[in-house]
Amino acid sequence: MTNVSWKGLDVICFALPQLKFFTIRGFGRESIENVKVKFDTPNLLSLTWFDHLPEEFIVDSFPCLVEAGIRYNFAEGHTKSRYHSLYEFVQKVSHVNHLMVSHTYFRPKILDDSSVLPRSYHTFSNLVSFEVDVIYYGQIGLLFNIILQFSPNLASLIFHQLFWFHRLHEDVLPFNIVPQCLLLSLKSIEFRKFYGSPKEMEVVKLFLESARVLQTITLGSSSHHLEHLNKKKPTAEEVEDANDIILEQLQTFSWASADCSVKFLSP
Repeated sequence: MTNVSWKGLDVICFALPQLKFFTIRGFGRESIENVKVKFDTPNLLSLTWFDHLPEEFIVDSFPCLVEAGIRYNFAEGHTKSRYHSLYEFVQKVSHVNHLMVSHTYFRPKILDDSSVLPRSYHTFSNLVSFEVDVIYYGQIGLLFNIILQFSPNLASLIFHQLFWFHRLHEDVLPFNIVPQCLLLSLKSIEFRKFYGSPKEMEVVKLFLESARVLQTITLGSSSHHLEHLNKKKPTAEEVEDANDIILEQLQTFSWASADCSVKFLSP
């Protein structure tokens, strides 16, 4: 479902017992956060929600749900109720095997108010794959504290892109305990867009030094970065040289896993 208008609605119910896959994105903004959405979809396997969240999801559970994705937009302002809706949504799908969220889950500005912080975090016991569309350098500590720490069986971690603020001093928050998944289960990490910046390298270093059973780190090709810098499409040789420079830097770090290898995505 795309470009749905909620104008004039108070409650909408999806009563589809045989439904397996549900995707909704691109809503109009009319009163979306004042609508209650009810799901009666006991056989749903995949749920994707890309836009503002409604006031309330009325659902006991998604017993068969395997994967869920949410990209939530806080562009119109951070409020306690909006973050609460996001937190509640993730709680309802915390049993899935594959979960994708946006960076807003880690640090909407409203979290500066300690009264909004949850008293406890979800446990993602079944989670084997976690994906985030973008994440800011300063949110990596929260990723460790509220996702990795509570995902004991996580095997795959995917970042679409890492951002950072040029004007602000950001630090990766230290963690006192290495999450169990980094010691026993995390085997693959992927950065789909990767430019080799100092902040990106520091994040890769953090995982290399901590993930003991890591088998593969996959990095986005340098071609996009080179094209942006040089205003022209790079040659295959230029891309290979840039990738080699990144690999040389990575080899100066301590690697917790002797079996780990680095791969670069094709341009």
